[in-house]
Amino acid sequence: MVDHGTRDHATWSASATARNWNCAGALTLAQFAPPDKESIHAARGTACHQIAEKCLRTGVDASAFLGEIEKTKEHSIEIDEELVNSAQAYIDYCRYRLIGDRTPQYWIEERFSLVDLGTPFDAGGTGDFVLYAPQDRQLEIVDLKNGMSVVDVEGNPQLRTYALGALLAHQDLDVETVTVTIVQPRAAHKDGRIRSETFHVADLVAWTADLLKAMGRSKAAMDA
Repeated sequence: MVDHGTRDHATWSASATARNWNCAGALTLAQFAPPDKESIHAARGTACHQIAEKCLRTGVDASAFLGEIEKTKEHSIEIDEELVNSAQAYIDYCRYRLIGDRTPQYWIEERFSLVDLGTPFDAGGTGDFVLYAPQDRQLEIVDLKNGMSVVDVEGNPQLRTYALGALLAHQDLDVETVTVTIVQPRAAHKDGRIRSETFHVADLVAWTADLLKAMGRSKAAMDA
């Protein structure tokens, strides 16, 4: 298992797609900004992801880590009940999806790259949980979000970047539709704390053309 707090991020990371898309100069400015300090909230999110990954890999529940210390980039986080509950909601959903599908394939904390698209920057990210259901020809990317600020799933640029990366990483799979799912246990939403969007691969291909145009605008701003 990779330490979530210390792993490298791509120049164009999936998590920054919306920011870079809406502001062509954001990526250039980010290159000159001092390194971000890890907030306690970000550290708690990282700790939540770390115990969730351990549970999915070993089969234990999140309660096994109650009271233990998780190291992040700049903090030592004691796992409390709130973190246990958040991680378990995500774990339960992933396990439910595995039980509900026949002969699924899945990947935990899978790194993605968009290099095959000829992007002007190294671009990619990490999918928390990726599942392929062959009987439905469906690829699903599940994203755990521990924050309290509500994140919408519809048309979410970060999740679509994850979807694109997963599709490129598994070009051998027969995929017709892609589902992106947010598990956000601490944020109430009219559609529930677990919400999904499903779209056809053709829709993702069309969106990819717009993504590459956005990257082109950022490259032009950087060159200027």
